[in-house]
Amino acid sequence: MPFNFGLLGAIDNAGKVRQIVDTIEKVLPPGAWPSYVLGSHDESRIAARVGRDRARVAMMLLLTLRGTPVVYYGDDIGMTDV
Repeated sequence: MPFNFGLLGAIDNAGKVRQIVDTIEKVLPPGAWPSYVLGSHDESRIAARVGRDRARVAMMLLLTLRGTPVVYYGDDIGMTDV
């Protein structure tokens, strides 16, 4: 299951998020299962990028999208860059 990193740079724009999710869903073969990522060791933490309140909303989106959510350790509690 490959990680879909497209949301990393688009999480602050609802239109871009919609476009990325729609595109991924469109190109997946029947029966395939997507995987979405909002953070990794190569990026600033989501709370550092968009603020804690928006990070909570982003995490909620990640956890409600169809597929497997990948949560970078610490993003789940709103940790910022240290």
